[in-house]
Amino acid sequence: MARNYRYVVEALSAKHARLQGAVARDCPDKATYMADLQHVEHVIRMYAPDWQPSPPVNPRRPAILGSYGAMIRGALDVLRTADRPLTTFEIAREIVARHTKAQPSDVKAVAGSIHMGLRARVGKGVVMIEGFPARWALERILADLRLS
Repeated sequence: MARNYRYVVEALSAKHARLQGAVARDCPDKATYMADLQHVEHVIRMYAPDWQPSPPVNPRRPAILGSYGAMIRGALDVLRTADRPLTTFEIAREIVARHTKAQPSDVKAVAGSIHMGLRARVGKGVVMIEGFPARWALERILADLRLS
C-alpha cells in the first residue's frame, strides 16, 4: 500500500531551505547547520528518492538605514526642514549624510526607495511638483512658502 508523503516532503523541504539560509548567512555555528542540512536531506530522500534540493538563494541585503520605514521618516524630516522643494537625490544625499551606517555609494538605492515612498504619499501631506526631475515638498511648508 503506497502512502502519500507529499506533506512530509514539503515540510522537510521548507526546513531544508531555512537551514540553507542559515548556512548562507555565515552564522557562528555553521558546522552544526551543515550537519543538520545533510540529515534533513537524508530523511527527505527516504520519502522521495528522486527529490532534488532547490538552488540556494542569496541572502537578502541588510537594510541600509536599519529599521523598516526609516528612509521615508528621514525623507519627511528632511522635507520639514527644507526651505524649498527638493529632488529625490537631494533628499537621499541628506539622509545618507545624517546616518553613520550608510555609505555615499548607497545614495542611488536610498533615492529609489524614497521616490516610491513619497509617490505613495502624494495627496496625504506630500506634494509632487511636476517636471524633470520631480521635486517634493510638504503641503503646509509649500503653503508657507507661497505666502511669504
